[in-house]
Amino acid sequence: MKTKALLIILVSVLFFACRSTEGQHGHSHDAGGSHVHDARLYLVQYGPNAEFYAEADPLFAGGNSHFLIYLSRLEDFKPLDSAQIDLALEIGDKTLTVNNLKRVRAGQYEFDLQPGQAGTGHLLASVKSFRLPDGMQEDVFRVPVQVYEDEHQAHHALERQMPSPANAVAFAKTQSYLIDFRTETVQLENIGKLISSVAQILPSPAAQTEIIAKASGIISFDKRNVVEGQAVNKGEYLFSIESGGMLENSINQYVTSIVNDYEKAKKDYEREKALAEDKIVSETELLQAKNIYEKALANYEQVKANFSEDRQIVRAPIDGYVKQISVQNGQYVSAGQLMAAVSQNQRLLIQAELSSRYYPYLKDITEVNIREMNAPRAYSLEELHGRLVSYGQSASANNPLIPVIFEIDNVLDAIPGTFVNLCIKTSGNTSRLSVPNTAIVEEMGNYFVFVQLTPELFDKRPVLIGSSDGIRTEIISGLQAGERIVSQGAQIIKLSQGTGVLDPHAGHAH
Repeated sequence: MKTKALLIILVSVLFFACRSTEGQHGHSHDAGGSHVHDARLYLVQYGPNAEFYAEADPLFAGGNSHFLIYLSRLEDFKPLDSAQIDLALEIGDKTLTVNNLKRVRAGQYEFDLQPGQAGTGHLLASVKSFRLPDGMQEDVFRVPVQVYEDEHQAHHALERQMPSPANAVAFAKTQSYLIDFRTETVQLENIGKLISSVAQILPSPAAQTEIIAKASGIISFDKRNVVEGQAVNKGEYLFSIESGGMLENSINQYVTSIVNDYEKAKKDYEREKALAEDKIVSETELLQAKNIYEKALANYEQVKANFSEDRQIVRAPIDGYVKQISVQNGQYVSAGQLMAAVSQNQRLLIQAELSSRYYPYLKDITEVNIREMNAPRAYSLEELHGRLVSYGQSASANNPLIPVIFEIDNVLDAIPGTFVNLCIKTSGNTSRLSVPNTAIVEEMGNYFVFVQLTPELFDKRPVLIGSSDGIRTEIISGLQAGERIVSQGAQIIKLSQGTGVLDPHAGHAH
């Protein structure tokens, strides 16, 4: 939930209102002609962390009303259990505390209320729960309620409320707990240009290390075959360079040169240190000698670790995979020549080539969604901890396309060189409604969403859809801002229609 304020929705719905033979009210009669009331009170409110949903008998002065409440976590709409709950009914200057709260099952509680007076008031609920890493969280619900003078008045007041739409679908709260189910409030958002393209995955330059020959010699794959795509660990042996009996630019010459440089730098530094103690040389001269020595020492230690007799041992410089092998067994290489490259897949680049007509929109990018080819879902740039790296500032006759480059974490386990679908969303001045793609169901070319009437009753609403960014789809008509829809689990609710109308009280304890 993005909103920090409490969103209050008070819904009083008659689930099964039958037409009266007298045509006066939506109640039925028993065999003796007496009224049979089945109106129910439904209260819904959303806090920053939880959904409060209560189903109850109509409230009237002196009468007993049985309440069944559900507490659900907004992060996943699963039961909020192990919570401390304080309940009270506030009517005028009177407050009736609930002392008989009973836990029925996870997230489900029941209690009885007997208001002493009629009037407009509030059902107060304080729900405290411990959630890592935030510690104790509290949601305070203040739900408006009406207590009527008598039972007849209470039932008739609820029966006059808007009846259920003809295409409403009942889906019990206990059933929604068993599936991946979520709801969200439809909001207006500024939507600009949507740019769709195919992009290529490339390795990040910062996550790639090239292996360069330190000395000239002959390549020897003497222990194992090294192939491109092979996973390697830092320090793992790959191959070696042997002098092969050559005298010029031999490995022995390279090693001897490094050792001599080290020994000379060490002696010079020790001499400078002794002279500095006697104030014969300056601090600047001593520091210069120290820098030369430390550099020679680093080269010397590297030679000791990677050179043995007359050969250079080539090891993987980082954890990753062998991206490139540029040499073959028995090939002669010169000092400074590229032999191989090891890359990591933790960070990747995604590069798209866009038409120059999209250039004016690239400065206003707000969202980017990425989907692997034939994958069922798309990921936002935020989910992949990504960022916009750059986009081209010009085009030419030889290449009229503009490169756009993003960097992401490789959450997808994608392979460099493969392709993904890319959707770029830019800011605009037009306010439009959008819903998650998972909220939309399709039947014979028509599209629907389920609008929540209560957390157990949903209106199957036809909508006209617009463009999609791979994660959300624009709604041109059929919805209004502020309505709450099923954003996850809509397909399951659709399938439940095939089994007939479900009992909205299934799983309830009365």
